[in-house]
Amino acid sequence: MKKEEERYAPGTLFEGMVSLRALLSVMARDAARPDATVAPAEGISSPVLEHGTLAEENSDWQSKTASLPEGLPLKTDCPPERTASLPPNLPAGRKILRVLYDRDNARKKAAEYRFLLHRGEEFGFPVELHAREEIDGMAVGSSHGGVIALCSERILPPLSSSALPARGFYVLLDGIEDPYNFGYALRSLYAAGVDGVLLGQRNWMSAAGVVCRASAGASELLPLYLSEEASCLSLFRARGYRLVCADREKAVSLFDADLSLPLFLVIGGEKRGISRTLLETADLRVKIDYGRDFGASLSAASAAAVAGFEVLRQNRK
Repeated sequence: MKKEEERYAPGTLFEGMVSLRALLSVMARDAARPDATVAPAEGISSPVLEHGTLAEENSDWQSKTASLPEGLPLKTDCPPERTASLPPNLPAGRKILRVLYDRDNARKKAAEYRFLLHRGEEFGFPVELHAREEIDGMAVGSSHGGVIALCSERILPPLSSSALPARGFYVLLDGIEDPYNFGYALRSLYAAGVDGVLLGQRNWMSAAGVVCRASAGASELLPLYLSEEASCLSLFRARGYRLVCADREKAVSLFDADLSLPLFLVIGGEKRGISRTLLETADLRVKIDYGRDFGASLSAASAAAVAGFEVLRQNRK
C-alpha cells in the first residue's frame, strides 16, 4: 500500500516529458507576467549528490550534459510576447512542485535530466532521483518514461465578458464520456486555434494528468472555463457571437455553413449529445458529411477536429 504522502490524485500527477514540457511552458508564460514572482529553488537534487550514483569525476557524464542538444532548449518554448494574447484576468496555471526522475535514466538520458535540473533551478522545484519501481508505484499508467511531476491544483475560472475578443472562437464540450476522448478533442481544438474551451461542473479535469497526456499537453496550455449553459450563452450573445451546434437533425453541411467569427461552437458526446436548451436556441446546426452511408456518429474528438479546422480554414487571412 502506498504511503499517505504518495497518494496523489490523477488531477495533480503528470507523467512523461510531453506533459512536463507543457507545464513548463505554462510556468514560463506565468513568470513573464508583470506581477509574477518565482520562488527560489529549494532542495534541487544535484546530479552528483545524495539521490544518485553519478560521480563528479565521471567525465563521460559531464561531456554529455555540458551542452543541451537541439530539441532541448535552455529556455522553454513560450516567449513572453505570447502572454499578450492571453485573456485578461486568466488565473495562473498549475505549478510543478516536485519532479521524480528514474535514477538509471539520469545517465542514459543525461541531457534530458540536465534540462529538468535547469528548469527546476529556474522555477523553484526539486528534481529527485528515484528507483524505477518507486515511480511505477506512483504512476497511473505505464508509459511515463521514468519521469513524473507532482503539481498544484489548477483553478478553472468562470467565463467573463472581458475575456471575449471581438473575433473569438470558443467551444463548449458537452457530455464527453471519457478522459482520453476529452484529451484528444482538446488537442485538436488547440491546434485549430480555439481561444478557449468551456466545461460544465462535471468534467474530466479531475483526471488532468490523463487528459494532459492524451492531449499532448494542450489541456494545460488552453484557456479552460467553468460555465453554466444559460449564463455563458447570454455572455456570448451580448458580445455578438453566434451559437453553432454540431448535430445531424435539421442541420446544414459543415462545409456549406458560414462559420465566420466570432463563433461559439457546441460539440456533444456520443451518448448524451447536446442539451435540448442549446439546440433550440442555436443560430445554426451543422453536420459533418460522410463519404459513404454510415449510421454511427463520429467520436467527439473526431468531430472537434473536423469542425475546428473547418472554422480555421474559413477564417484564414
